Amino acid sequence: MPAVSGRHNGRQIIVAAFVAPPLDAQRFDLLQVSALVDTGASRSLVTRDSAQRLGLPPRGKHPLVSARATELVDRYAFRIGFRVDETLGPWFLDVDLVGSEFRSQTDFQVIIGMAVLRTGTLQLWPDGRFRFAF
Repeated sequence: MPAVSGRHNGRQIIVAAFVAPPLDAQRFDLLQVSALVDTGASRSLVTRDSAQRLGLPPRGKHPLVSARATELVDRYAFRIGFRVDETLGPWFLDVDLVGSEFRSQTDFQVIIGMAVLRTGTLQLWPDGRFRFAF
């Protein structure tokens, strides 16, 4: 079972990831991003900038509820991948995601929510380690 692992700081997990167009796209571009693992998010999200860099067309609007407000934002279909071995290319999950956009952050360009996390097992250790097997 492939897995990605690393360190968390007790408050958040930031992981290197890849974003690509959905499986039905006629091309295979990919973009390396930093991603926040968020067990409180039901869906995954991508910044508008990342979606535009990949040429992802918007797929309608969706209300995005945050602590600050609720706003209508574009939705995009995309895939998430991880580097599980330094000698191989990224390993992409076998699921297309339809996620909302969010405002750009300096630390991460993707939020990985439960739509991704429920495809595998996320483990956290008190010493600051994490592992996501999928």
